[in-house]
Amino acid sequence: MSHKYKLTTEWCWYHPSENGTNKYVVKMYFVEGYPYTFDDIAEMSLWDPTLVEMANNHQNGKVYTPEDMWKASSYLVMEEAHPCLFPMLVDRPELLPNE
Repeated sequence: MSHKYKLTTEWCWYHPSENGTNKYVVKMYFVEGYPYTFDDIAEMSLWDPTLVEMANNHQNGKVYTPEDMWKASSYLVMEEAHPCLFPMLVDRPELLPNE
């Protein structure tokens, strides 16, 4: 039996710039715990109390940065385990991003 990679999604904080102060909630996609992409959400939902609470609860409110995404994606590419770039068996294909 072949190994199926575990996919998950979480509501998380993302900070697009090291210089700014504007973090916001995104839907983050993970493979085996490594973030590999995210979806922005509608502006009216950016500060939805339920989503903010879920983002605060994800790894004690961890804020992802472009550098975090670059490091995780680079590792996944090196291992040929990036679901957007390589064919791979996954446990829940419905959790793959649409685009």
